[in-house]
Amino acid sequence: MNVTPKRYQGDARDSVLEIFRYACKQIDEALDQQSRLAASAYNGCVLIQAPTGAGKTLIAGMVAEDFSKETNIVWLWFTPFAGLVEQARIAIKYDFQGLRVRDITCERIVRGTRSGDVFVTTWASVAASRKDAKRIRRDGDESVSLDHFLEQLRASGFKVGVLVDEAHHTFSTGTEAVKFYREVLMPEFTLMITATPDDQDAENFRKSSGIVKMHRITVSRLDAVEAKLIKGGIKSVAYIAGDQHRDLVDFGLAALTDGVRVHQSIKAQLAAEGIDMVPLMLVQVDSSEKSVAKAKKDLMNLGIREDAIAVYTSREPDDELLAVARDESREVLIFKMAVALGFDAPRAFTLVSMRGAHDRDFGVQIVGRILRVDRRLQGRQVSDLLKYGYVFLADAEKQTGLTGAADKINAIRTEMSAISPFTMLVTIAGQTSVQVVQNGQPSMLANPWEAPAIPEWKAGEDSAVPPQTTTQDLLAGFILPPVNTPNTIATGTEPYPSSPQPPPGQQQYLLRDGVPRVFKTERLNLNTSGLLQCVEKRIKFDDNPLCQYK
Repeated sequence: MNVTPKRYQGDARDSVLEIFRYACKQIDEALDQQSRLAASAYNGCVLIQAPTGAGKTLIAGMVAEDFSKETNIVWLWFTPFAGLVEQARIAIKYDFQGLRVRDITCERIVRGTRSGDVFVTTWASVAASRKDAKRIRRDGDESVSLDHFLEQLRASGFKVGVLVDEAHHTFSTGTEAVKFYREVLMPEFTLMITATPDDQDAENFRKSSGIVKMHRITVSRLDAVEAKLIKGGIKSVAYIAGDQHRDLVDFGLAALTDGVRVHQSIKAQLAAEGIDMVPLMLVQVDSSEKSVAKAKKDLMNLGIREDAIAVYTSREPDDELLAVARDESREVLIFKMAVALGFDAPRAFTLVSMRGAHDRDFGVQIVGRILRVDRRLQGRQVSDLLKYGYVFLADAEKQTGLTGAADKINAIRTEMSAISPFTMLVTIAGQTSVQVVQNGQPSMLANPWEAPAIPEWKAGEDSAVPPQTTTQDLLAGFILPPVNTPNTIATGTEPYPSSPQPPPGQQQYLLRDGVPRVFKTERLNLNTSGLLQCVEKRIKFDDNPLCQYK
């Protein structure tokens, strides 16, 4: 193989191989089919759970490569989406010389097949209620059907191994994928890899597929962090306001403004440290019709060139998305995917999310895109700015005011603590507090919410000035270096690159379109002498009216 594995990756590989070798010895020595099936059912299935970016694909490839040297076996490698097939093929060809990638659409021929051959495909391409509905399950002039091909492989002395990437998106009881797995594939060995296992789904699959024991190997997040394959954590900024203020502020624009500022600082820091890499900023917009156009317009107004912005709106990743992630002429990727699953974007540091509905997949899969460490940074000493991922949550439409503020913060914590410990800077009506999540346990909301004072408008202000609202600088001292405080990077005496930072109390965000800049105000004169004189002229005070109340 072309990659030197980290220690924990090698340990995981060795653990899987130990289990498979035990089953393989029993299969080879068994005299009847039922005994071979039993050996597979007890020791032929392993689930690897590892954080996004920890190298699950590398571990799986190492297992397949090494095991193929010990027994005659052909592998079927399943990805959740068609767009990820090519990504898997490239990874196998680049990293594993002992494996040979075959084309399942036209190379289903036993003659010439050798141990370590890998066919990469999706469940959708093979599983159906009628096998004739899938082309690769029909006999052709050049290749036999997949069903017959598997029978011929076994007749020629090959075992069948199955590798399932993102296994949590594959199996549930009664699906055609499970039926195909049990009735057609009937693999002697199954290796499943996932970042977000669902214990109930795993148990359902175990029962419905006839597996007695599913061995589980877990890779800790700390191992991946210490190996510098994933970032140390996430720093997140949430924008929250009460019901009476949420319609005034453009939360999306506020999040984009801060996101662009951090993105530009990261770009400058990479250049200052001599790292030839252009960082990527991810912008996840909501499902509304004009969300992409608005995000693109706002980004251009914030100084991002139009040709540096890419847009991707398909519901599944494909080759175009993977190409954009690698194209360093693009600095921002706007996307709409409900589940950003599996695509590699290791140069991504910053994520701005406009989506209102967040679930666990948001934390583990989408945020997982910015946790990976690019190979150009692995093994290097870098500044603190480059050690974290940064998330800006603009969820204005789902704000529930004061009563829901604490629940919202806790929900965000729950999503993100699934992948990393993190510190979150929470802004509630101009009041900020840094809250830390450790071991998945959030603390309570630090400060009660109080409505901010409405700034007083003075006559004579320039009406041409864009509508603005002012908050304190959220980033200085939390993500970026404190204002007017010298800082140095970890590797020497070079200071952080200078970036335009307004002083505390002067951070500005644009208001929503159509919101009036000023409102009519009625003021009470504090000098009441004129009022008293007016009362004296209009009301006669003598003993007559006063006597009436005696």
